[in-house]
Amino acid sequence: MAKYILFSGGNGYCGCDFEDVMFYPDNTPDDTIEMDGWGMAEDNAQDYSHYHFGWGEDYTDEEWEEYLENYVEYSWQEITRAEYIAWCENWNYTPATEEQVAKEVGE
Repeated sequence: MAKYILFSGGNGYCGCDFEDVMFYPDNTPDDTIEMDGWGMAEDNAQDYSHYHFGWGEDYTDEEWEEYLENYVEYSWQEITRAEYIAWCENWNYTPATEEQVAKEVGE
């Protein structure tokens, strides 16, 4: 059986939010899911860092860490297959079949 995980987050700026569903093997520990979620949040923050720092502006590692700490957030929750299908329909996505999900998670 697979876990369906809904991630959402943003960086505090209008239009810079994200939401995505990923599949995991049922025995995946929460800390693995946490790391993936934080990675998504960091990638999103990088994509929109110009909103905070300005176009083409350099910033130090310390400034970057401060930005992440003060502005970037995310959350995750396990959802059912039915909730996943409803999420896909809301975004006009074609949901993965149960067979595709099983293959994705190595079942």
